Amino acid sequence: MYYIIYGFLYLLSLLPFPVIYLLSDFIYFLMYYVFGYRKETVAKNLRIAFPEKIR
Repeated sequence: MYYIIYGFLYLLSLLPFPVIYLLSDFIYFLMYYVFGYRKETVAKNLRIAFPEKIR
């Protein structure tokens, strides 16, 4: 399992930065908007940390 992950990360490291940024933007979109991963927890933590910034 280690070699599979290591190989994937090595191949990922060979990509140019603009491609990595596009990939990270796509993953963010999927995790936040499509799957809604921890959306409520993040909003709650931000309200606790920055109470003056509440909309």
